Amino acid sequence: MTGPQPPYGVPPQQPQQNRLPNQQCPLPQPGWYRHPYTGQTMYWTGTQWSATQPTPSAPRTGAPGKGNARKAVAIDPRKRRNRILAIVAAVVAVCIIAASGVGWFMHKRAVDREHGIYGGYTYPSALQNGGFDLQEPMMGLEWYHEFDFPYTCKDGDKGHEEVAKVYTDPALTNEFPTHTFCGLNTPNTAAVSAYTGVAVGENKKIYPFNKDYDEKEHAKNFSYSAPLSQRRAGSRWFGFNGYYLVRYVGDDGKKLKKPQVTYFTVKDDADELPVPKNLRASIDDNGYVTVRWDPVEGVDKYQVFVQKKEKGASSATQAISLIDNTDETSINSKSLEQSTLMFDDNDSQNGLFGDLVMGDTADDIEGARMDLQYASMGDVEADEVKTYYPGPDTVRNMSFLVRATDGNGGYSPYAMLRVNDLLSQIPIRVSVNTGNLRGKRPEDGIELLKYEAVGYVNMADGTIRKTRRVFDFDKATTSTRISIQFDRENGGYKNRKETLIWEVPCTIKGTAMQDKVSIPATDYPTIDALKKGFDEADSQLDKENPGTGLLPVVDDSDVDWEQLAKDMAVETATTMPDLSSVGIKVKGTDELVKYLGANLLAGNRRINVAHYVGAQDADQSGTLQRAFQEAVAQNPLTFCAYTCSMTVRPDGDGNEPVVEVFAGMKLQKKEDYLKERDKVLGVVNAWVKEAGTNPKDQVAYFHNKIIDSFRYDHAVFKDGKSNRLAETEYTASALALEVAGTDDAYIVCSGYAQVMQALLNQSGIDSWYVTGNVIDPTIPADNSGHAWNVVNTGEGWTAVDVTWDDSEDGPAQTEFLMVPFDQGRMASRTYDTDSLPANVISGIVPKRMVRADDGSSF
Repeated sequence: MTGPQPPYGVPPQQPQQNRLPNQQCPLPQPGWYRHPYTGQTMYWTGTQWSATQPTPSAPRTGAPGKGNARKAVAIDPRKRRNRILAIVAAVVAVCIIAASGVGWFMHKRAVDREHGIYGGYTYPSALQNGGFDLQEPMMGLEWYHEFDFPYTCKDGDKGHEEVAKVYTDPALTNEFPTHTFCGLNTPNTAAVSAYTGVAVGENKKIYPFNKDYDEKEHAKNFSYSAPLSQRRAGSRWFGFNGYYLVRYVGDDGKKLKKPQVTYFTVKDDADELPVPKNLRASIDDNGYVTVRWDPVEGVDKYQVFVQKKEKGASSATQAISLIDNTDETSINSKSLEQSTLMFDDNDSQNGLFGDLVMGDTADDIEGARMDLQYASMGDVEADEVKTYYPGPDTVRNMSFLVRATDGNGGYSPYAMLRVNDLLSQIPIRVSVNTGNLRGKRPEDGIELLKYEAVGYVNMADGTIRKTRRVFDFDKATTSTRISIQFDRENGGYKNRKETLIWEVPCTIKGTAMQDKVSIPATDYPTIDALKKGFDEADSQLDKENPGTGLLPVVDDSDVDWEQLAKDMAVETATTMPDLSSVGIKVKGTDELVKYLGANLLAGNRRINVAHYVGAQDADQSGTLQRAFQEAVAQNPLTFCAYTCSMTVRPDGDGNEPVVEVFAGMKLQKKEDYLKERDKVLGVVNAWVKEAGTNPKDQVAYFHNKIIDSFRYDHAVFKDGKSNRLAETEYTASALALEVAGTDDAYIVCSGYAQVMQALLNQSGIDSWYVTGNVIDPTIPADNSGHAWNVVNTGEGWTAVDVTWDDSEDGPAQTEFLMVPFDQGRMASRTYDTDSLPANVISGIVPKRMVRADDGSSF
């Protein structure tokens, strides 16, 4: 240790540098000591510390404690302390000033963020991401206020509709219905106003003003010079206490880089009742939707609304619908359906969500694919078989709105909850068009049970989901399925088979929807055996593909549906086809009939008829329907008599009437029809060539050839059974069976007469296919419809009935071969006008035999 030692072996005790040592201890003698706090060697004068040893004489030089101690300058500890304190204070002051500056700056930024730069209103943080240009708020506007923006108005231009929109939430998802007029009040100005429809003025329970609003005062101040919105009850901002006007187009007519957002409020918008908080929705185990909210203090009544609308579109008059008044703080879609009978089908639920899809659902598209695959609906557009993808362009926005009411005309603002995120989980209806998704139905066995154990459901967003069926075996019943084979030769039944069927009710898992499956009891003679079989089916399905919950359907078919639709597309015919190359003669009493007949013979199934009838005549019961019936009856090579139907619809590009023909059960593509037509035409031309050139000889030859080639289907006539599935029995396409040499060449009377007419047409003999009724006490009136032919071989009109000359077991008879209309049993017939116009048939047969009623022909 250097320097003098403390006199008592320890440094003197002194709490602070400028205070005396502790008076309770003896003070040390003057001398050099180590300062107890700083650790420096200093001189203790007996009363205070000093850096040097005070002396009245000149100081010694040298080190302290030695004779040559150097001269030291006395330092006043108080001055030293004051200097240090001054420096510290200066540093602290600088830090405080700097911190205050930073704090003020951060506080100002926070206030700016909190108040959106405009003190007094808080722009929410959702709008403060730099993507919007926030404007000065507008407070206390009139309920009819219009917002005007510069815009160059042009005829046919719809751009003004996108100038600005209004939203009720800072996320800009809940759009308030608006309408935009261009140049209505001021030239080249787009005026944006509320558009809530006439329901505002007519239904004050849904759209009330504030209870302090004076309706009489408003009526008194009404003026036609006021803006249009002020004069329209439907142009009204209401219900939300605050709105966000978003402008997307600038004064120059160009889209703004940053949309301008202006918050605004409206006078008389709502009372001061608190808005319901914590609005939320959930889905229960049966697929029903529950909406809940927190109770509002002092209020025991709530109104619940739904809003459905397209994104960005102007709302219709029913933009918002009141669905419930309740004293509870929740609603459930099941109880709403039960109380309003909104949707009481067993295979349906959640009717509130049933009309959100704009256009086709996935189920609709699957239906179009099935129609395309089986050609059951004629022409299918490629767009109809697209894949369905739900999104803002295909599904309407749906929101629940809840507000409190005090029962005295006071209402809170709306609380709004958009529920589109839940739509994919909300079941609506059992899917019906799942043939392509299910695949071919197995005949029996465990594969059939696996097939039936899966259920398909339409969801609120338009998609199809698959899940399991839950069977109620305790309520299973049985039925009998009868399959019959008719005895065509003798009538009656040739073979009859009965099969016992289990009818098992079920629900669709994850829903309350009910369904039923039918299972042959062949492999499952008892209900316990059937239950055990379904348990095994479920077990196998669990291993192959877990079936819990509602699972999205994946169509793994390799069919290119759009290409198939294009391949199957039917072009619209607009001209008279030239059939001279194939040598087919067209028959008809006027140009419209011939035009339709020629197009049908050319394989056209969509025919523009604007050259012949106006849109006002384009109805199925009028001109076109009668012309179509004649065209298919008198031109047998169309194969359409009694098997085709027609409808009329406007052309896709205009209002011109277009006849669309549906080919019944034959379901042929155009090229397939043309192949069959040409094959039958070849038989017809061969028989015409064989018949010679004399008209009478030709008719007799055709008469006998038909009888030798076909057999009459007695089961149809004797048992009154229709066999329309065998369409060849009614048309000239029966000749295709003759070509094939099949033993199934059965026909009925219309088939005999259609084949005969095809032969007469191609031979050039003047003739018509006719229908009517046979008046005979031995024939029931409901089974007396008949078809035959009238011919003119150059010696006047006579009748030919090939059917009644077919003796079946013997040679062809001639009782009805070219006989007068009033001869023998032919005289007991009437003639209908479904195949020929009344004025034409009346010029051939006695007028007393013509009646306007249509007959069914066998």
